Amino acid sequence: MFPRSYVPYKLRRKWRATKARIASGKSPASSITNLNTSFSPADTIRALRRHRWSLYDGQYFLLAVLAIFCLSIMSFPSPLFRTFVASLLLTGLVIPVTRQFLLPFLPIAGWLVLFYSCKYVNPPYRDISVSQSIAASSTSHIGS
Repeated sequence: MFPRSYVPYKLRRKWRATKARIASGKSPASSITNLNTSFSPADTIRALRRHRWSLYDGQYFLLAVLAIFCLSIMSFPSPLFRTFVASLLLTGLVIPVTRQFLLPFLPIAGWLVLFYSCKYVNPPYRDISVSQSIAASSTSHIGS
């Protein structure tokens, strides 16, 4: 497919693992048994201690900074409600049963919160050309 020098080793290793998983003949439904059913936050702390941190994990730091920024510039809903939602999300991330679904959803949730909070940025700080191009592209996609 590609010469070995152009494809990084980690990517080749992932390809081999994927090929082996497909060749093993295991049913995709068997991965349901791998779901975590624990409600104990101690399991999350244990998993965090065993986790080998990588540069890829830096996305969660950036998502936290983005969430703090977006929640601080919003004027609606009330600060008490925003705090409640943030604490609910953090609680969901501590419980292993919900963490396995919320953790992959965090980038999507971050984008949605950023999109919603953009309307609270003061007009002098908004870039007019970007706002006009976004409006033009949405008009062209919608067709009206």
